[in-house]
Amino acid sequence: MGAEFRFLHRNLHIRRQQQGVDGRYIQKVDYSNYDSQKRALAAVEYYGESYYDQENQEQKWRWTKNQSYERAFDDAGRQTMHSYIFNYSDGNTYGYKEEYACDANGNRILYVGYTHDSAIQAFVPEYKSEYTYGDRIVQSMFDSDYIPLTVKYSEWDSESGAWVVEMEGKFEWQFDANNNPSTMTMSTKAGNEWIWYGTAAFYYSLHEISGIAGLQADDCSVWISEGRLHIENGVAGTVQVFDISGRQRLNAYLSGSQSLDVSHLQQGIYVVRINEKTFKVIRK
Repeated sequence: MGAEFRFLHRNLHIRRQQQGVDGRYIQKVDYSNYDSQKRALAAVEYYGESYYDQENQEQKWRWTKNQSYERAFDDAGRQTMHSYIFNYSDGNTYGYKEEYACDANGNRILYVGYTHDSAIQAFVPEYKSEYTYGDRIVQSMFDSDYIPLTVKYSEWDSESGAWVVEMEGKFEWQFDANNNPSTMTMSTKAGNEWIWYGTAAFYYSLHEISGIAGLQADDCSVWISEGRLHIENGVAGTVQVFDISGRQRLNAYLSGSQSLDVSHLQQGIYVVRINEKTFKVIRK
């Protein structure tokens, strides 16, 4: 199956490439590796050229590597690596590689950047970013992302063969009654001490607290019964469910009036957000 898929995919791709004046293809891409989801993990791009063979005194044709790509994914389908190398005609190369890691909530906790060393034909580390998060979700300003708590930037020291921390920051957040940030204070680390760097304040206007106005205006009904979240007179968009601590428990696409399985939720109060409208529901 994998080999057959690669063959078909490669030939379909080649047919889209430009042809030379003699009818030969002057560019091709070889997809050499696929995962179980039929995602291409490696590819090499070639360009075709005609050259004169001095030894045999005849014109010949050859493929020369132009570019190559690689990528990788984790079990959740998130991309964890991609790389790119461009081959110059003089034998030199240019390239980069980026690696990522995420926590269970999909937040990026690690980013590592590499450059390609033409002399040794290998990727060498260049810089790294590391992040930590709390369990607080902001529902409006940050589009339901988890709030970052710390960030650390490091650069690779080739002489010592180790990472050297260039900057370390810490964020302290204050929230209003609607789970929106009211202030954010940032500190930077100098030695073993944290030094205040700055404070930002956030202001909001025309913000609905209960979502009841949206409920009446849109004539939309939202409730939970028998382990399902029921939505009547809904419009197409995204529906999100949060518990009272602000943790996102469901994220799905809403096509209109429908019901969603929420049997995994315990009894309690939940906030349902449909596009920009919020509703409070109770699972009994």
